[in-house]
Amino acid sequence: MENKKVQVVHLQMVKDGEIAYGSRKMENPREAAELMKDFLGDMDRECLVVCGTDVKMKPVYVQTAAMGSVSCCPVSITRYI
Repeated sequence: MENKKVQVVHLQMVKDGEIAYGSRKMENPREAAELMKDFLGDMDRECLVVCGTDVKMKPVYVQTAAMGSVSCCPVSITRYI
């Protein structure tokens, strides 16, 4: 029997750029939405975005977790559990 091989890979967080945010922390959904508008720009499809914060709700990173189509972004939570 032939020994088949599979590639071993890893994910690494790499800084792609920066976006400015107005307040020192996100105190309400409106402020979070403003930050996401700057991140997404004129995106032509729906996507799920994750914003990591510190304990004082100051944004630390923003990451696109899933990208969908023009009309939907299907995501299954069971994939991440």
